[in-house]
Amino acid sequence: IYGAVMAARARWGVAPGGGCARTPHVVASAVEHPAIAAYLRHLEQQGLLTFTEVPVTKEGLVEAEAIKAALTPDTVVVTLMHSN
Repeated sequence: IYGAVMAARARWGVAPGGGCARTPHVVASAVEHPAIAAYLRHLEQQGLLTFTEVPVTKEGLVEAEAIKAALTPDTVVVTLMHSN
């Protein structure tokens, strides 16, 4: 995740004032591994990315439409945990 976010930031360049011209966006499911969710929140607090957490069905499935709705022009990663 970090590599993709940093690559996007490098590709998009630095904006006036020192920030990135765009902010990379990550999509994750609501049942992502807690370590990944905590890391995403940490990177978001540092201003390195934004992320959207998509819900799962009562069966624990992520619907494709939920992922599609969460995508933005700045999305660089979609992370989905396969199993635990």
